[in-house]
Amino acid sequence: ALTWHPGNVNQVTSGTCNTCIQTEYKFTGVASHAAGAPDKGRSALDAVELMNIGVQFLREHMPDSARIHYSITDAGGDSPNVVQPKAQVLYMVRSIWVKDALELQERVDRIALAASMMTDTKMEKKFIDGCSNTVPNKVLESLMWDNFNDLGVCHYTEEELKYAKALYDSVEMKSDKLPGDATEDSSDIYEYVDEKSKHGTTPMNEFLVPYLYYEKPRMGSTDVGDVSWCIPTAQINTSTFPAQAPGHSWQNVSCGRTSIAHKNMLLAGKVIAATAIDLMEKPDVLQAAKDEFNKKMKRYGGYTCPVFMRQETAIFSTVPISFATAALGGPIKIKTVDGEVEYEVKPGTQTDTKVRLRGKGVPSLRNKNIRGDHYVTLVVTVPEKLTEEQKEALKHFDDAMKGISSEPKKKRGLFK
Repeated sequence: ALTWHPGNVNQVTSGTCNTCIQTEYKFTGVASHAAGAPDKGRSALDAVELMNIGVQFLREHMPDSARIHYSITDAGGDSPNVVQPKAQVLYMVRSIWVKDALELQERVDRIALAASMMTDTKMEKKFIDGCSNTVPNKVLESLMWDNFNDLGVCHYTEEELKYAKALYDSVEMKSDKLPGDATEDSSDIYEYVDEKSKHGTTPMNEFLVPYLYYEKPRMGSTDVGDVSWCIPTAQINTSTFPAQAPGHSWQNVSCGRTSIAHKNMLLAGKVIAATAIDLMEKPDVLQAAKDEFNKKMKRYGGYTCPVFMRQETAIFSTVPISFATAALGGPIKIKTVDGEVEYEVKPGTQTDTKVRLRGKGVPSLRNKNIRGDHYVTLVVTVPEKLTEEQKEALKHFDDAMKGISSEPKKKRGLFK
């Protein structure tokens, strides 16, 4: 997979990033007059505040690379004279590896439950989304950089530079770091970027940062991560907005419909297209990218999806199996928080069969030696398209089954 992301620098990204899980917590209490009958009320807003305080203390006891952010999306109302009966808060939990993010998420869940208990309110949890960390691929990244270097970077008109300078000047808290992810990991790259950016003071970065492969994490998150766990993936940035503009800032948005962003978007498309052509014309390079990917998957234990439904320490997921596997039985791979495990499907397995993988859930917070279980629902899939040969085989099977009851055998009672 070849992709790009808007940025304030021209570069091929490498390394990894944080896994991210978003969860919404909704608290429901009892409305009451805050002065006349405060004892009759149960404040949902108090629950949100207590949850936030609990998470603040949690931050001292989590990995340095982990991040937790929140936004109160519903404070309940405008009047302080009312005990707020409803409130909700949206949380983002980040850690590099999916397993660590799920464990940290479980700790946040328990804080939310404790907040509801302290305020005598009801707490409902809603999973919003999740994405994994990225897996770098040196072969693809190097190829993208070569094409990026051959095509060159965008240059700007006097009017575009004037607009960029105004946005650059509007940034109140400028970073003292030079642009580019690799500048702090290579003295040669640092010196090159320092010269080209005039010590980090140019409004638009009109140069390509030299490529450096690494595996260190960036603190952000992206859904490209899940793709990179499934196939070899590489990504570039192009300068669609001015230097020093913070991520997700109004300065970034202000460039969205400008010629600055448009020409850099087209440049990204050219780099991706040129790289794709190379991969089609150079199967040995494509194979090398696949080989690197397969080695990393063996090293990391394969892809673990962060989108697991959880209840306390238990995890729930659904796994599709083919009609043939359901009928004949056979081995399948099931993804868990620890990676893939093999499970032997029994012959004659029906759809919606439940499977319990003991000890494959989330560790207990009270005792790390105790883990919950992973509950899997097996769903038999029916192919939408069949070849003529497959259709003929199914007809023979149907003929052979005629007269044979498809109803599951009833268990005999104790006295029958």
